Amino acid sequence: MQTFCAFRPAAAVGALGLALTGCFSKMYVPPPSATYDIVEGGVAKPGKYEATLIEAVNARLLKEGFPAATVGSFEMKLALLEAELRNQKSWSTSHRQIDKSFVPDPDEAEGNEVGKLHMHHWLLARGVEVPGRVWDATHGDDFPKRKLTEADLDKMWFFLHPSRKPQGELKIGVAIIADGWDNKRYFAVVIRDDQIELDQGPPRAIQPGSTFEIQGKLMTPDRPFKLAVLHQDGKAMDFQTIDVQTDGSFTASYQLPKESGRYVLALGAEKALIDVPVFAGVDPSPWPPYAAVDASDPNTTRDGAKEFATAVEAWRKGQGLSPLPLPADLCAFAKAEAKRSADESVAPLADSASSPSFKERARAAGLDPERVHWFVHRLLLSPPDETNLFHSWETFVTRAPWTPFEAAVLESPKVGQLGIGAVPEPQKSPDDPKFIDLVWLGVEGSAGASPSAAR
Repeated sequence: MQTFCAFRPAAAVGALGLALTGCFSKMYVPPPSATYDIVEGGVAKPGKYEATLIEAVNARLLKEGFPAATVGSFEMKLALLEAELRNQKSWSTSHRQIDKSFVPDPDEAEGNEVGKLHMHHWLLARGVEVPGRVWDATHGDDFPKRKLTEADLDKMWFFLHPSRKPQGELKIGVAIIADGWDNKRYFAVVIRDDQIELDQGPPRAIQPGSTFEIQGKLMTPDRPFKLAVLHQDGKAMDFQTIDVQTDGSFTASYQLPKESGRYVLALGAEKALIDVPVFAGVDPSPWPPYAAVDASDPNTTRDGAKEFATAVEAWRKGQGLSPLPLPADLCAFAKAEAKRSADESVAPLADSASSPSFKERARAAGLDPERVHWFVHRLLLSPPDETNLFHSWETFVTRAPWTPFEAAVLESPKVGQLGIGAVPEPQKSPDDPKFIDLVWLGVEGSAGASPSAAR
């Protein structure tokens, strides 16, 4: 497939390896990368119709109580890539999948029995890690059309509206490309909660024992800021506190152990803002690992919570640790937090300045918030033939122990009990994707209760 007279912002070309100039030009597929880059480079200059689309999206954001998003060069590049992939008929918007035939790289195709790659698997293989929360959508329409109608935005808004209040700065990128062969024009919009930017990212592929440096800027007040690495054996972990300057800038260096394998690197406070694999002396493989072909969704959220509890218990057993109790009252609190998260996905400003903070809610439940480590995951329930979806329930359970920060809590000798709760998100229509919000808590101290309390 070729593109015809694509509208291409100048700042959106280059860093992702796209050679996209002129009419009837084939899309250049960027090759797998040895590094990760999350770099805002240069000034993004949207064209006339791109600027109109940005204004329309920002009007929606302001109407729903969010701040307007500023144009980001990284987001412009990402939007252009999404529009081109949609134009190539190489990915499915609803399931974020890329046909394996479009990406013949053996390491990406290995183990992908379903026959499709998730777009984030594809992006990560090219060193494109998208930190923070991202909301994106594409729309295809007849060729003469240059602007989206309100009805078009209504269709895209389910995927575009932020499901949480931004923790950093909202950034936006858009792309509009025309396909003269199929008489279509494609619109892509990317909104990102910009919490961290990197001038020099971590490596994707490197030799064991190598030392590398990470430089960037933290856009949130979260402290202490840490670099965490889960070793290739899935057991040992390294944590390093990073000195952050008053303007948010930071530099960190790390030397990998001499053992070959896949390491997992994360940057964040307690929750990861960046979470990527580092392949040391081994061929890269898809990340996260694919779920088994026969994997299935839980029948109920209670089943999902129990499945998560089983995965945690299995991981701890592999570490030589005993199971942790799940007190009923702690699981009830986790479930209440999951419901709050699920409700916010539909009404994202429910957690207003006048509502209780997490610390206040924890105290009301009889917990010391300083001894509670909590994590939330928003997971997609997918049909059985789409088990490799990046954010699917099946992939999530397959990946255990998730991030190095979560692994550290799960193996901490201070943590003596868990709370697990899962709640389905409300659907505006039967055709909307189905999500589960899962919250788990690791609480310092001991308690005696049966794991059957997971709900």
